[in-house]
Amino acid sequence: MMERILTTFLFFFLVSTCFALPQKRQLFWKLNPGGSEDATVIHIRAIGSTDTIHYIVSLLEKPSFLIAVTEPLANISINWEQLMASTLDKCISFHPEPSFSFGFTITRILELYGEHESWPEYHNGVYSWYMDQFYWSPQPVEINERGCPLRFEFLGEKYMDRHFEEYKAAVSLVLKIYDDDGFDMEEILWHTINSSLLQISLQSFQPYFQNHSRFGVEFSVASNDNNFFESVLRKKHKNFENLVPEYFQMYEMLVPNGLLKNGGFMQWHRMAFTSSVKSTRSVVPTFQQPLRLMDNEDLEDVLLQSYFGSDFVGATTHAFNITFGYFGHSYYDKFDLLSWSFVFGYGDSPKTDINWMLALVHIFGFSLISIMMTCCCCL
Repeated sequence: MMERILTTFLFFFLVSTCFALPQKRQLFWKLNPGGSEDATVIHIRAIGSTDTIHYIVSLLEKPSFLIAVTEPLANISINWEQLMASTLDKCISFHPEPSFSFGFTITRILELYGEHESWPEYHNGVYSWYMDQFYWSPQPVEINERGCPLRFEFLGEKYMDRHFEEYKAAVSLVLKIYDDDGFDMEEILWHTINSSLLQISLQSFQPYFQNHSRFGVEFSVASNDNNFFESVLRKKHKNFENLVPEYFQMYEMLVPNGLLKNGGFMQWHRMAFTSSVKSTRSVVPTFQQPLRLMDNEDLEDVLLQSYFGSDFVGATTHAFNITFGYFGHSYYDKFDLLSWSFVFGYGDSPKTDINWMLALVHIFGFSLISIMMTCCCCL
């Protein structure tokens, strides 16, 4: 009887795994294509059978990310003379032009003291750690780490505020580029063949308010949707929502692509962590603020202005915040670490309904197999 149960379980486990196997993309990357070593611009190509997804990462002033979907053999062109001279009127382009593109930048880290949850500027209870005030440097690239083909890490440190006062603070950004569909066990997130993952970690911060601070992240997003459609931030529908812990509920920000169905997305669980070892003991709740439409002149970013144009004509810009923890709970003071991850990409976002069933198989499958095999041996 036990052998039949074990055989049946192995069969369904292998079938679920086989059905989850997708086609793969070929990944290539280059630092400062056609340019000098004075900049840090990374161009990553994820080449598929019908299209290529280009990921552009820039550390010029502050971390910024651009996604462009093109024909498989499209080329990128960067006018380095204009770029380094801060003449940012579309000095980055693709040939042929992309069918879709969107980009985002991490504008600042918000330190919250009190009940503030949103995006106020300077006033009591909110301090802004601007990302362009950090010194940013890329770390060595890791390949084939735990099943992830490409892993980039960018470290921001030596923070100097706009009054030239130095603070102890460090921000780590880990970018993972995938070549297929799958589940990232380390980040507890599903990804598609058309997506990547970004982890943001606050490390060794000297809080401006000394103690009892909470933190948040502000994003600015630009897309070439010609103002016909607006981006949306929503809770992702789950058929099994009542069976899933609150922290595992999914949220996503969707970027439209004109009249076409597929656009861009950012997707995340409602949880951050206070430990490098993710467990229920280190979970911190996250809260997302509504999208707000920006005036195009308010978005200043080297990469996004270099691609969309300095005045963002024909583009739409939005901003939103993610904050971590409840009022009155100073998670960072106790643990000195806070990390949060999200998936971003092109096309349909990961399907979380069936993925939760498959996740249980992948997480607990091998343990159940071991238990069953032990029981068989004891019979």
